[in-house]
Parts: sequence; structure tokens; C-alpha cells
Amino acid sequence: EKFKLNISSEFFKNSGANIVQEIAFTISVASELLNRYGVNLIEKISFELIQGNNYFFEIAKIQVLRILWSIVSKEYGKQIDDCVIIAKPSIKNKTIKNYNNNIIRSTTECMSGILGGCNFIKSIPYDLKFKDSNDFSERIKYNQLLILKNETSIDKVNNAVSGSYYITYLIENLAQKSLDLFKKITTNGGYSISLKNDGLFNDILSNSKKEKEQFNSGEKILVGFNKYLD
Repeated sequence: EKFKLNISSEFFKNSGANIVQEIAFTISVASELLNRYGVNLIEKISFELIQGNNYFFEIAKIQVLRILWSIVSKEYGKQIDDCVIIAKPSIKNKTIKNYNNNIIRSTTECMSGILGGCNFIKSIPYDLKFKDSNDFSERIKYNQLLILKNETSIDKVNNAVSGSYYITYLIENLAQKSLDLFKKITTNGGYSISLKNDGLFNDILSNSKKEKEQFNSGEKILVGFNKYLD
């Protein structure tokens, strides 16, 4: 049977996971599915990553997931070096106050996915937090992607960040930390058991709480929300 199993990090990212948690949890879900349903599933798996606003880290994240899936899939005897990755902007940082800023936020998040080397890019309507689907915001969403494709030439370079010392450093650093967390999850019985017994989701909630405090204190900025108000 021909089908694709697309594993999304949306639940983790929009719940407050940091990048290391997002990668490790997403890979551990894929690993658990292979353990449960067999290795033949491996070639049908693709990933959907949710892009946040930490620009360079989000660029690195795409490549980190691809590296880690290559390592993990090799352990199953079917190494996948070029897994399909879809990138999509986060909902978590989109605001109702000064909502037009969401267009710019999702544009930078689409760009980080493209520069990171995703295979496909999605976007989201800027008003999805307070309006039902409507023709106007859907048109803006599609125009956003059309502008990136046709006006920036961003798709003309295969790997625009190749050779960047900083991006290389981030990839190595995030890959090691994500692999360590993945191994911890695996050692503790896999995704479902670790999530239930070891409170791994509490780590995500803890990170989300810390992030909220940073926004409340002004340490982190959302333009038009907690700083530069109209």
C-alpha cells in the first residue's frame, strides 16, 4: 500500500518544547512506530517541523533532524539520509494584539525552514487565532509563499548556509544534545512510557513557563505585544 506517515512536532512545539526537546520527541515517536509496526514502515515516514522565531537555531534544526534520522534509521538496518521534511510556522508566538505582525513572523519562519533545507514549506493565516478561515488571509498566506519563491531567488541555492561557522556549530551542538535526550527516552522504554513515567512532558511545560516569564519580564520581545506597542 502506498501512503506517507507524516510525523509532526506541532504538539510539542506549540506546547512550549525547546528545539532539543522537539527533535528528540519527534524522532522518538518515529522510533516507537517502527518498533510497533515494523521496519518496512521506515521508508514511508516523513516529518513536519514547526518553525519558531529563533532564526539561526531553526535553520540548524532542519539539518539536525535529518542527521539524527540517518543515525537512528541506520540502527534499524535501513539508513535514510534524505528524509522528507516539511516546515511550517509556529502558532505559539502569533498574537491577537497587533496581529498584522504575524505576517512578518511567519515569513521569517518560512525562510528559516527553506534555508535549513526543508523539502516543502507551508504557511499559516496571520489571523488564525481569532478568525475562522477566510479568503483574505488565505490569499495573503499564498502570496507570502509566492513572493518568497518568485521575488527572492531563495530557491535558487541548494544549501545557502553551507560554510557558515555559526550554523555548523549549532548543528553539531543541537545534534549531540538531541541525540542524548533521544537515547534517554529510548533507555527509559520509549516515547509513550517515558512520557508517562518520567514526566518528560513536564519538561516541556517547564520550558513553556520559563518562556512566558521571559516575555512577561521583557527579556524576550514580541513586537506590538510586550514592547513597541502602538
